[in-house]
Amino acid sequence: MSEGGVRLPLATANGIAEGLRARLAPVCRQIEVVGSVRREVAEVGDIELLVEPAFGRAVPPGQLFELDRCNLFHKTLMERAAADKRIQVVGSALPDSKLVRINILGISIEFWVVPAPEWGVAMMIRTGSGGPDGFGSAMLARWKSVSGGGYSEENRLHLPDKTVVDTPTELSVFEHCGVPWIPPHQRTDGRIVRRRVKERRK
Repeated sequence: MSEGGVRLPLATANGIAEGLRARLAPVCRQIEVVGSVRREVAEVGDIELLVEPAFGRAVPPGQLFELDRCNLFHKTLMERAAADKRIQVVGSALPDSKLVRINILGISIEFWVVPAPEWGVAMMIRTGSGGPDGFGSAMLARWKSVSGGGYSEENRLHLPDKTVVDTPTELSVFEHCGVPWIPPHQRTDGRIVRRRVKERRK
């Protein structure tokens, strides 16, 4: 939930999220709205986006010299925050941070930063729902079952022998877990995963 306890109607939160996605898309290889906005929850406590940054030759914020491999997403976000007093950067926001938080007029916005190989699992986990019997937990439990003891680590699926399974898209995670595609707005908790698996067996 956002720091000031601000809760937004879905339409408002979606408008903000899509606006951010559009503005930052030129400096990202991939950027998508996740979290409760993607699940279409009626009231949203914070806004989350999943980001794979683009890299290029540029001068990072606070430095004097160009880098051949500058995180363009981070550079753009930090420059806009410095230029707009309404934007507050919350906590650490280094170029290699996996989570960058900002606050705009009491609205909490989280950018989850992942490389391409982690995209599929991260998209599924960050969309949620969370919790002990959340959607993500149930999907990973299903992966453990179908793989004979596999696990998830650093947003990657692993077989019991530690072999990494490629999941470049969210759909590929569903396929490896043997779960039919479940639209984000239906991902309320883990029961939907178990129900869909049972339905598939009939």
